[in-house]
Amino acid sequence: DWADPFGTRADKMAGLDQARRSDFLAMLLETTKTGLADNTTLDPAIACNDTRRVIQMASEALLLRERDRPLSQQPFSGCCDTIIAKSKSVSVVLGHIQSEISAKQTQLALLHLADMAEGMLVLTEAAAQAVYLVGALNPQCTRAKPSVIDHYALARGRLALQLATDVFLQAAIGPANVMAASAVIATHLEVFRDECAGAGEQCTDAGAKVQFKACAKALSAATAMLVAAIKEFVRSPSPTNRAKCVLFAKPMLETVDAVMSYVHCDESFTGTPAVIPKQIGDYLKAIQAAALSAVSAAGLFISSCKGALCEDGQSPVGRYATALDQTLEGLVRAVRAAREAGLASDEEPGRDSAVDEPSTTLPKPVDTAAAAAGPGEQHAGLED
Repeated sequence: DWADPFGTRADKMAGLDQARRSDFLAMLLETTKTGLADNTTLDPAIACNDTRRVIQMASEALLLRERDRPLSQQPFSGCCDTIIAKSKSVSVVLGHIQSEISAKQTQLALLHLADMAEGMLVLTEAAAQAVYLVGALNPQCTRAKPSVIDHYALARGRLALQLATDVFLQAAIGPANVMAASAVIATHLEVFRDECAGAGEQCTDAGAKVQFKACAKALSAATAMLVAAIKEFVRSPSPTNRAKCVLFAKPMLETVDAVMSYVHCDESFTGTPAVIPKQIGDYLKAIQAAALSAVSAAGLFISSCKGALCEDGQSPVGRYATALDQTLEGLVRAVRAAREAGLASDEEPGRDSAVDEPSTTLPKPVDTAAAAAGPGEQHAGLED
């Protein structure tokens, strides 16, 4: 509904489940390209930087710390299948990007970079979910104590909201651009409100219950001003109405930042990860190390693309694409080794049904030390 930008959710966006969306950057860039004036194009530097921000956000939030709650209802085998399928998809996209850079098709290359960011985001989420499930379902592990709120959902939502409101700063935007931004805003604000409502229900402290409910209400109230500005711009696009969108996006982001600060100010809101014995932890470290290597390789690939697109230089894009492909293959091997070891039953997270005992003799986990020296040691949830 063009007259009501926050009336429906952006169902075309993809993620691990309906509450967590992963392709917000691709959605914003696609509409930006098609919605801008004919003589306006995507800025390669900004697009490359945004792509790198998305990938780094997921890595810092999911791979440098242990999960204490599930990301979705996806079972362990589903996570493995997602990683295998998405690795192939990212490899295909890498080929498109290289061809488009060689052919000077800058805009198409930038759109495919956004697709790569979505693929890497889903890969990282699936790897983190798989690691969490082993701690939750394997009887040899001590289960995690969940936090009252999902910190990753907030971190990803904050970045999505920032990138969406940045659209309002572009002078040549039209209604299509604003509607894409509003869809992203609506989706991730809903996640924020749901998380606050859920935290209010889980908290045992009466004051925290009231505060989280107030946070959810404050998010809706702060957004109401932006909704009115967006409706006015869609009805009558003009520099003045665009400036109103910029103006009223600020209190919404400030409220979001206040919620995030509140979540981090009290240790009682924080959970504890599962305790995992070394025999099992070696498999999980291999997955985490391989995923970190893939993120690192993706960052180098994006930097090489930025150099080729912005400086028109001879950046070795192909070499970095090959390196990223190799790290993705390592991630797939690590995941397959964990699945073959029978580390987790194929139950949905949160279910209490009995789990099968894993084999007492586990196959050797994949050695990823050559690809990423030492990252497995950064994860406190795994026993040494």
